[in-house]
Amino acid sequence: VDTTRSSGEWSPGCRMTLPEKIERAGQLEKRGVDVIEAGFAIASPMDHKSVQAISAAVTNCTVASLARCAKGDIDAAWDAVKEANHPRIHVFLATSDIHMEYKLKMTREQVIDRIREMVAYAKSYCDDIEFSAEDASRSDWSFLAQCYSTAVAAGATTLNVPDTVGYSTPQEMYDLITYLRQNIEGVEHVDISVHCHNDLGMAVANSPDCVRPGATPGACTVHGLGERAGQGRRCGLRGRQRGAACGGEGGRGLRGGAARSAGGRVLGLSQGLPAALGQPRRLAAVGPEQRPAPAGGPPAGQAHAGRVGD
Repeated sequence: VDTTRSSGEWSPGCRMTLPEKIERAGQLEKRGVDVIEAGFAIASPMDHKSVQAISAAVTNCTVASLARCAKGDIDAAWDAVKEANHPRIHVFLATSDIHMEYKLKMTREQVIDRIREMVAYAKSYCDDIEFSAEDASRSDWSFLAQCYSTAVAAGATTLNVPDTVGYSTPQEMYDLITYLRQNIEGVEHVDISVHCHNDLGMAVANSPDCVRPGATPGACTVHGLGERAGQGRRCGLRGRQRGAACGGEGGRGLRGGAARSAGGRVLGLSQGLPAALGQPRRLAAVGPEQRPAPAGGPPAGQAHAGRVGD
């Protein structure tokens, strides 16, 4: 899943013109990207226009638009992607205690009800629905599994597990995906995807370790662009059969000519980006030694509820 056109553009100073976005989408399609997350249609008239244009320009890729769990967002997302051959609506809602209390000002019961209602509403427009539990890696694991189970029952076909504040390590993401695979009702009928941020410099390491317990697509951006310290660089994550081949980061799953070929394809795409996207890669925002330890540590099988927010 390529998210350069959506969350990648949240990197300060990084903007592409509409013709550049369409051209890059075509290059991504030629390189076999499965899903292009083309933008956040409700965010602005230009975002809506660019999602709409990319939807009309590509043939084989699924084209997705982000949408909060709100009818206006979902309406705008569908209007932008409805001309795509393979449209997707990607809805999201926060599930961590700190986000629910201070940002959403919603109870757990209200969050569950909103997920059920809005996933079903998005499903009334198209079959391909992705649901993200924002701040999943800092959510209570049992409640998180309940949220995802609700989304599956309402019609979600992909469940996205984001490390929204870039706080997790590979082992933690491995354990979280393992737990979710074992505890989400109906998980055998959906894909689990991941969306890793790079605040600890671990985004590329985290993504392959989510594949091992059963995650399939991984969200990546060209050059690792994204807000704060960015995201994982564009990766070839498509289940275990492709290994964990990450362009520009060593490509653990590729060797010899295959690695050179993949590296050349990624390099060609990178060289085509506008100069504004060629800024030096940002360092991780904090080091592992600065991570606050949760008081008493979490009990086995439970989330790290005591972590400090961003």
